[in-house]
Amino acid sequence: MYRERKWIVVRLDCRFCVTPDVYSLHMKAEKDHTRHYEDVVLERARLYQLVSDNVSDMVSRVDLQGIFSYVSPSHLRVLGFDPLDMLGMNAFDFVHPDDLPQVMETVRAGIASRSPIRMEYRSRHAGGYYIWTEAHANPLFDEKSAIAGAILVTRDITRRKEMEDALRKARDELEQKILERTAELSRVNRILTERQKDLESKNRELSELNSALRILLNQREKDKINLEENIMANIKGLILPYVEKMKRGHLADRQGANLSVIEANLKEIVSSFSRQLSSTYTQLTPREIEVAHLVREGRDSKAIAGLLGLSVPTIEFHRSNLRDKLGLRNKKQNLRAFLLSLK
Repeated sequence: MYRERKWIVVRLDCRFCVTPDVYSLHMKAEKDHTRHYEDVVLERARLYQLVSDNVSDMVSRVDLQGIFSYVSPSHLRVLGFDPLDMLGMNAFDFVHPDDLPQVMETVRAGIASRSPIRMEYRSRHAGGYYIWTEAHANPLFDEKSAIAGAILVTRDITRRKEMEDALRKARDELEQKILERTAELSRVNRILTERQKDLESKNRELSELNSALRILLNQREKDKINLEENIMANIKGLILPYVEKMKRGHLADRQGANLSVIEANLKEIVSSFSRQLSSTYTQLTPREIEVAHLVREGRDSKAIAGLLGLSVPTIEFHRSNLRDKLGLRNKKQNLRAFLLSLK
């Protein structure tokens, strides 16, 4: 009976009356009830058929041996096989031989756990090649709750696999480049470390060489001082006393003047003036240095000319050169005062 937009089961039992009219009413109610359930079953069957025929995924039904009892039309589009030809065929025959052991192991685990399973494997195409597929298997149970088969929902994942492979390849290439770059950096770091060690070694050698050089220079300076002291001691002790005795003797004027020059020069050797003058002003000639000594002693041009046997203009010429080379030109500073300032 249809009531309030729902079908309900109505059972009529008229035991108290068995008239032809009542019997006829009972039979009509039973026929209406049976027709309703047939319509519901047919409608559901049409709905399931409509869904399975129009989904993009491949839908199939297999028994425990993997034999197809239903194959959706989408198999033709994805695998290129006619669904009617696939009926009665074994689903495992479409699995790539290299993937079959893993698929069988997964199926056995699903049967043992009585739970849905998911698999990825390569499926054979009618064109003779294989495509990557992903299958979800949901177990079917019989009236005794035993597994009788499974509903397979399978889809093409070739594009996804290609993207995964491309991503994996790019990642592997990146890791390889990172390894190569790391190796290169390690090599450069080793080179830099070796160079640093070499520089440190050379720096130590240079430092040791500088230390040795300083020691040599210090020793040379000490030797120089000792030599100067020996020379000064010898001049003072061995020469100047005899010069003094000669001065007390009877000498001509010119001889006395020459002896005085010899004495002055010896004393100058003992002093540091000559060394400083010749080392600081390397452009001075020996004659100019000689004139400078006599100017420093306070002698005028005429006296210097008499001592050196030169003319007064020549001495004036040397004095002028001295002022130029000593940087006194156009200055009011006295030549003798400047020479006395040199120590």
